[in-house]
Amino acid sequence: MKTDNVNVESFVRVLKDCKGKIHLISDEGDYLIVDSYLSAVVGFQKIMHLIPGNKLKIHCEHDEDREKINSFLQLSQMPC
Repeated sequence: MKTDNVNVESFVRVLKDCKGKIHLISDEGDYLIVDSYLSAVVGFQKIMHLIPGNKLKIHCEHDEDREKINSFLQLSQMPC
């Protein structure tokens, strides 16, 4: 996923609605387990500033969580 057009607060609301664990993974293998509101907000904002090109992989424990996130990201990447 590319994160440069993602609204952090909206993305965190989507993550908060997920049922399983969500991992954000950099190309270098660093990852953040998004298991709380605080880790989602602080971690995601920090990752957006640290990772060149803002590219992350997402690992979802449940398929329905992946579908929620993918739907949100598709809408986020649409030009205004």
